[in-house]
Amino acid sequence: MTPRKSRQPAGANPPDLRCGPRRAARLLAAVLMAIGLAGCKLTERAVALSVAAGSGLVLDVAMAADRLVAVGEHGRVVFSDDRGGQWQRASTPVREVLTAVAFADERHGWAVGHGPVVLHTADRGATWVEQSIASDKAEPLFDVVFRDARTGIAVGAFGQIWRTEDGGQRWESVSLHEQGEGELTEPMGVSGVPVADAHLYGIACFPQPGCAVLFAVGEGGVMLRSDDAGKRWQYVDSGTAVSFFGIVANAQRLLAFGMFGRAIVSEDGGETWSEIETDTERSLFAGTWLPDGGAVLVGNDGVGRHYEPGGDRTAPLGYADRDTLTAFVPLGSDAALLAGDMGFVRMPLSFAVASRVSANQRSN
Repeated sequence: MTPRKSRQPAGANPPDLRCGPRRAARLLAAVLMAIGLAGCKLTERAVALSVAAGSGLVLDVAMAADRLVAVGEHGRVVFSDDRGGQWQRASTPVREVLTAVAFADERHGWAVGHGPVVLHTADRGATWVEQSIASDKAEPLFDVVFRDARTGIAVGAFGQIWRTEDGGQRWESVSLHEQGEGELTEPMGVSGVPVADAHLYGIACFPQPGCAVLFAVGEGGVMLRSDDAGKRWQYVDSGTAVSFFGIVANAQRLLAFGMFGRAIVSEDGGETWSEIETDTERSLFAGTWLPDGGAVLVGNDGVGRHYEPGGDRTAPLGYADRDTLTAFVPLGSDAALLAGDMGFVRMPLSFAVASRVSANQRSN
């Protein structure tokens, strides 16, 4: 199973997450908020990769064994078998924006997006078929996770939770309205929104591997927990009303992140959470656990932070450009792939996280 899926200027009115006014050329579909898309001027030590396959805006990247699979705008899926050196266009039946992709094993994967739409592949992402989802509303899905090749859960706008127990042949809606989560107080202009109607931007299985518990996060600091593979959900007090855009898990920890650079970590399976000082107010859109147990968070305006387990702070990622970053994938122990509005950039992993050395030296 694959681990997982901007602040306004001072004094400006914060964005309405439900309307998402467009202040720049595009809307970042994964988070329904305005972003400024910076030009792509690559750092000298980063390597620009081929995007001849027409990747466009990339919103998520997953691994299918040693194959990279990326999804994004216009229903595009591209894949690479040489660690991101060259990319091929996959066959897909839709044009809707695809916001997330996840694999249950080396062959079987699912992508979700606007529509709502769900796609499935059985050949490591080379070809995709659409799966039926019986929604009467044209609301997007933002994230998906599979516990195994049969049991999966997708989350999206206005409290959408969909689950399958047969590999996606049938998707059933899970209603939060029947579970009494209470009211959400959203401090950024959307007050009194019921938890059951909050946008859910991210979902993760804990632990990885294993997946005994599911956590979903979203608008206004909403956090939900399920101990029965997504059939029923409980509200978790995250300690904040700031929106989360994602959550990732490994074997020991959970890490949630989002607007205004907010990040929290749990060392006890989600029972308690501690805030991490990220030293940024830029939104964090994606996170990834590293092989050494650390984590990387990336987001708006080129922001990147490296977190070491057991700490309460992060160090800057060694990336100097102003791109909007939506994915960070370690490529073994020596390299990493960055993705976002610039397409793809590959850089040495040691360079990406080298700043942690100087940061630790300054703190000693």
